[in-house]
Amino acid sequence: MTVRKSFSRRRLIQTGLVGGVGAIALAACGETTTIEATKVQEVEVERIVTVKEEVPVEVIREVEVIREVEVEVMAPAAGPESTFSIGPITAVRMGTARNATPWNPRRGGTISHGSPSAINNLDPLHMPDGWSLMAGGQPLYDGLIAYGTGPVLQPWLAESWDVSDDLMTYTFHLRNDVKFHDGTPFNAEAAKFNFEVWMDPANTPGAVANIASQIERVEAPSEFDLVIVLKDLNVFFLNDLVANQGGVVFASPAAIEKYGEDLTRNPVGTGPFKFREWKENLSLTLDRFDDYNWGPPWARNKGPAFPDTFISYEMTDVASKMAAFEAGEVGFMQHFSLTELQPFFSDPGTAIHLHLIPGQPWYLQTNASLFPTDDVVVRRALIHATDRGTVTRGVTLGFGALAGSLLVPGTVGYNPELEGMYEFDIPKANQLLDDAGYARGSDGFRYDSGGKLLEVDFPDTPNPFSQPYKLNIEAAIGISVITPNIEWGTAVEGYLKGKHTHKWQGGVGIEGGVVMNTVYHSKSFGVPGNRAFTWYYDDKLDALLDSVKQEPDITERAVITNKIHQIVMDQALGIPLVEWGSLFPTNTRLVGGSVFHGISQTPYTFDLYSTDEG
Repeated sequence: MTVRKSFSRRRLIQTGLVGGVGAIALAACGETTTIEATKVQEVEVERIVTVKEEVPVEVIREVEVIREVEVEVMAPAAGPESTFSIGPITAVRMGTARNATPWNPRRGGTISHGSPSAINNLDPLHMPDGWSLMAGGQPLYDGLIAYGTGPVLQPWLAESWDVSDDLMTYTFHLRNDVKFHDGTPFNAEAAKFNFEVWMDPANTPGAVANIASQIERVEAPSEFDLVIVLKDLNVFFLNDLVANQGGVVFASPAAIEKYGEDLTRNPVGTGPFKFREWKENLSLTLDRFDDYNWGPPWARNKGPAFPDTFISYEMTDVASKMAAFEAGEVGFMQHFSLTELQPFFSDPGTAIHLHLIPGQPWYLQTNASLFPTDDVVVRRALIHATDRGTVTRGVTLGFGALAGSLLVPGTVGYNPELEGMYEFDIPKANQLLDDAGYARGSDGFRYDSGGKLLEVDFPDTPNPFSQPYKLNIEAAIGISVITPNIEWGTAVEGYLKGKHTHKWQGGVGIEGGVVMNTVYHSKSFGVPGNRAFTWYYDDKLDALLDSVKQEPDITERAVITNKIHQIVMDQALGIPLVEWGSLFPTNTRLVGGSVFHGISQTPYTFDLYSTDEG
């Protein structure tokens, strides 16, 4: 390979890097970033040294794969070099802040949010998944650490942390000025109390069950020092703490004792907003917490929130959400497609941001335990027959490269050779099914030798891919596709029990080993908070997933992750669709400020303010 001694920021954009290394370099404060590259088997691993504001020098090693991707409408913006633009759409690298409006914050007013899903629980001790935080609960809570600009792990409620030489003990040095909304001090004992509630299986912990199960014990040796000792080595433990939509956040111990199971309707956190009321299936209303003064380093506003009030409207129906946005009833929203946003492209009052994320693409995770997808031949045929252009182009309007594997470029462990493993080939898909004895009936659909209909189900929760996928697969290979209309919370309950053959999802993570552990390890099936749905049992795969968690060297982790990815692809455990991100449209007549996502799908509210004058 050719080793490039240095890249300017503009040159990095011109090479087409997305996520991972490109994001780190593009968000760097200086004008150039030095990249030293070595080749480990078929995986390229980078070591990037950058200097961040408010953060010591960080050493980050990432996988970089430069490839030509034909995306006709994707081009560098003329403006800030860390973004791409298509008309009003701004694509922002992970860990990059972008202004919705020129920075001119004002106090007061209300900002309103159209949620991506229903709220099912506001109690962080028992949330079944991260969607309730995404739906509006995030401003109630703070994390120990978070991904900031770069992306690098940055302090939040923990000012700093130490890790023992054996990587089994983590000591977090907490801030000494934080309190919960009810006045209870946040300290090591309060954090320890939360962890011990999660660690008790009798309390049926939700989204944090996977984290809690890793912990041997938690100690509070001093007022502001929290010590966590693991049961087994997991080099991704810090990543787990900030994983996806929330990771570990804390509730007031006094409130836990006072409300018990009713904490979900009386949540008390340390975030910039405090709870006022939750009208189930309608709205969540939060008020500014005036004592707040501990925003993370990457927030412009580290003190009390700018708005008086934050309202999140529970809008699972996309059409209703779009109508509310058009009518000026919500200032920003989530969970929709570019097709639905197209009418707003020419509106000067609408700013549309696209947040590009590393990890897994948008894809259909496939349940390998149910008929007919318990047969690898059927799973492979489904991938060959999926016309990614048909299924995704109407949703993405051509923005974003079609995915050919289950990791995206720039993610540690990504292997470009796997991109061509399942080319779009309908004749090949039909031949596979014919050879396996799945014959077409007089109705055009396929049946097994016993006369059982080959039928898969892909719940519409709602999502933009169900109906295009149904039309594609039924016409191409004669497998019936049903798309039951199911609310997301109900669908999650079904997924945890191994129901349904397909689930639409993406995966956020700088390292492929992080995302794949929670998706493909057999220990993760049925565990709340995990995205594991394949129900595929393989001792070799489990062993690799265990070993990648225990390997301290990132170059070796990349090699192991590559092997994991090869098994997952060979067994056709998911149907790649599109390398995508999270869309965030803002009505700038109502909401202004700076938008920052970290590496999750949900933007933070620290730097948002009301622009509504009337």
